[in-house]
Amino acid sequence: MPPNGSSAERDSWQAVIDGRLAEWEKTPDVLEDEGVTPPSAATIQLAIQTATKLRDAGLPAPQRIAATGDGGITFARQEGPLFSTIEVAPDGTVELVVLRDCQLLSRHPLR
Repeated sequence: MPPNGSSAERDSWQAVIDGRLAEWEKTPDVLEDEGVTPPSAATIQLAIQTATKLRDAGLPAPQRIAATGDGGITFARQEGPLFSTIEVAPDGTVELVVLRDCQLLSRHPLR
């Protein structure tokens, strides 16, 4: 069975996995700053697993990825008035939040 999603979307997800997430996994100290908790190795691994599943499901890749400052990682994407985030929290939860014009539309646990 062929993978879901366009080749460009799969490539974009792969760039996230092989780029930023792999860099953080190899050198987590790049995220250390005063008052900021960097993601743990387990959180980075969960973010890689989440990104791989989303890639394989054919979902659009994030436009931004960032450490949350409290030990988590967030993937963000905006399309017109819709803004969505998938946050991988340090406690192992993964949550999707969708907003339209800054108003909460939905919040769903993914894990």
